[in-house]
Amino acid sequence: MNYQTAKEIEFACIKRVWNGGRYLVIPNVKDGFFRAREADLLIITPSDYCFEIEIKISLADFKNDFKKHILINDMYVNDLRIKRKTYAVPEELYMKGGLEKLLPDGMGLWAVSKRGIVRKKVKPENKKGARKLTDKEKNTLMRLGCLRLWGIKEKSIEIDNIKKDIKKVLGGEDIKILKQYIEKKKYW
Repeated sequence: MNYQTAKEIEFACIKRVWNGGRYLVIPNVKDGFFRAREADLLIITPSDYCFEIEIKISLADFKNDFKKHILINDMYVNDLRIKRKTYAVPEELYMKGGLEKLLPDGMGLWAVSKRGIVRKKVKPENKKGARKLTDKEKNTLMRLGCLRLWGIKEKSIEIDNIKKDIKKVLGGEDIKILKQYIEKKKYW
């Protein structure tokens, strides 16, 4: 993995905060929890606080987020369910400089290297007045997380079917070579 796409950066961030399953991590949260915005990742701590990670892969994407976030940042500021918010970007984008100046007050910044190493560059501040999630809110987020699983399962079935088709076409020794390549690249 090169850790430059939004999905790859998301994966690196999940690995960073997973902590052996201690934290509940829910990707792509929008309808069902938020009314007019979305979060790339929400993390629920064992003490029931919620943190948000927003992923941006280009400077234009980063800047554009703040143009539309005049309203959305107000929603974030007023949403006491979210204790902290952090932006995650490719390290190359961070190294160009200037991101800290664009970052709204109190928000954090992580840089993700091409090897998937996540480095905290700006520590987020805890939002004053932030509260713990209620049981109903946690259940909603867990339900949304489970719903995401079905899309992943469907993709897994598609990949298995592609592998079967490749095996039919190549057969014998050729499939062993292909399997070695796939295992080396860890695509499937």
